[in-house]
Amino acid sequence: MVKSEFTFSSSSRIYSPSKFDANWVSTSFERQIVRLNIQFFIDSFAPIRLRIKGKKAGIIMTVKMNTRVDKKNIGDLWEERFKLDKDNLFMIYETREGSVSQFTYGDTYTNIIKAANLFLSLGLEKGDLVAVQLYNSPEFLYAMFGLMRIGAIIVPMNVHYTNVECRYIMDKCKVSILLTEEKFLDLHEKIDCSHLKHRILARSDREVDGYLNFAKELSRQTDTLKEHRELHPGDVAEVLFTSGTTSMPKGATFTHYNLLYAGEFHANQMALTSDDRFFTVFPCFHIDWQAIAVMPILTKGAVVVVQEQYHATKFWQQIRDYKITIAEAIPMIIRTLMLQPKAENERKHSLRLMYFSLCMSTEEKESFENRYNVKLFNCYGLTETIVCNIADVCTGEARWPSVGKTYDPYKIKIVDDNNDTLPATCVGEICLKGVRGENLILGYYNDEQETYKLYDDNDWLHTGDKGFLDEDGWLYFVDRKNNLIKRSGENISASEVENVLTSHSFIEEAAVVGVPDPIREQAVKAYVKFYEGKSLEIEDIRQFCSDRLASFKVPEIIEIVEDFKHTCTGKIQKKNLKGE
Repeated sequence: MVKSEFTFSSSSRIYSPSKFDANWVSTSFERQIVRLNIQFFIDSFAPIRLRIKGKKAGIIMTVKMNTRVDKKNIGDLWEERFKLDKDNLFMIYETREGSVSQFTYGDTYTNIIKAANLFLSLGLEKGDLVAVQLYNSPEFLYAMFGLMRIGAIIVPMNVHYTNVECRYIMDKCKVSILLTEEKFLDLHEKIDCSHLKHRILARSDREVDGYLNFAKELSRQTDTLKEHRELHPGDVAEVLFTSGTTSMPKGATFTHYNLLYAGEFHANQMALTSDDRFFTVFPCFHIDWQAIAVMPILTKGAVVVVQEQYHATKFWQQIRDYKITIAEAIPMIIRTLMLQPKAENERKHSLRLMYFSLCMSTEEKESFENRYNVKLFNCYGLTETIVCNIADVCTGEARWPSVGKTYDPYKIKIVDDNNDTLPATCVGEICLKGVRGENLILGYYNDEQETYKLYDDNDWLHTGDKGFLDEDGWLYFVDRKNNLIKRSGENISASEVENVLTSHSFIEEAAVVGVPDPIREQAVKAYVKFYEGKSLEIEDIRQFCSDRLASFKVPEIIEIVEDFKHTCTGKIQKKNLKGE
């Protein structure tokens, strides 16, 4: 039995026994107690503290976090990291072919400054927006932080988007520069944006007409910033488009403070130190990659290991080779790993924590944890909340299948359709309270109507998800109130797919729902009704969608129906379809 002697400082007003049994909570916490300086927990200024709460059934521990942001902007953080950790390793990058490169903090920041100077030379002003469509790569990081360094705004675009989706985003944001790679050249040839002044090709040695070559242009730049602009915490740093219940994606607007907060919050939540190595296969155009992986690593001076593409067959060997301590996963990753042949050394690794969110049975969770000897850290969050503000407790406390407890300073409530607060155990909409521009997004870019739907008059954020709280404040996720489908970590707007289907001259009505998928969480199923006298083959419908939608949005299952049941207002009754 491992025991650590410590007491809390009196100023913290928190009680603890003088002898703490690390095994009392979990193996995961035992590892953290051993690896962390105990002062981290007992200092009156520590970001995480253990709180003891009386219960009839005994005593339980909860966590109170004090997340402080003391930087004005992302550039300040990078300058500090450059001074402190110039020669230390920042990133290990592995391509889909298996080629591996390593980058120090100094290497990375030098290229960030060169990227910033390139954008300055192209006449980019503070507040200008730049579209970036790249796979996971160092070039994405150079562009992202280079733009933020000069007060410009990055607009990441999903690599699966079609020209229709890309054009919509580029037009809505009036982007002046596009940064992309060879795979998307044909796609962007079909897009004519009058406001686009420059096109830049990254990750290629080719010279392409109409495009600047990113690598060659960077080589011409100095590593000293040419122009210092005054930047503030509330300045917009990024517009990240996320699927919603409307027909097209919405642009979540993040400030510099938002991203700095995400770094501090998740670093505290996972008890991150500079010795940690974080493994991510998530795409760079997702908030998870930025807020859970990159920003916390940058905040603490640790190492991030970035994969261009996920390979289930390589996963555990990569974890061992790179000496990974923290990783993140979605149900698809968990399930594909469970399908791998058993290996003698599969329980031998340095992984202490794996971030995980939603939708897995108790049997699946326990089977994975027992087989691979790893702790799944359950959490809940939205792009709009920036962080996983509801999660298991970092000390090891969990109440599966709850998705966790709310972390300070967020507040939570469950409301009914009249926006009245519901008592414990009653199912309703999950609503969250924070500060817009700090720990919640400002709103949706150039979309007052959708922003108004997101926040009510008292600034409570309405998630559109259903759930309930138990008597102790643990949240249980029930279902998605809105019309989103979750597939392999991607949010899919059912309305968007329906609009594409009904744009076909033979299709009168369509309804799209998510159905259970053993690997990808949900599959996209479309119900289609033809106009009288018209018909199409299933594959023709699928090809029609493929020409207009990103591949992950194309219905995998298509069923032809003679008619739909409708509500009194004429809407298709989807609950009947989901129940079939």
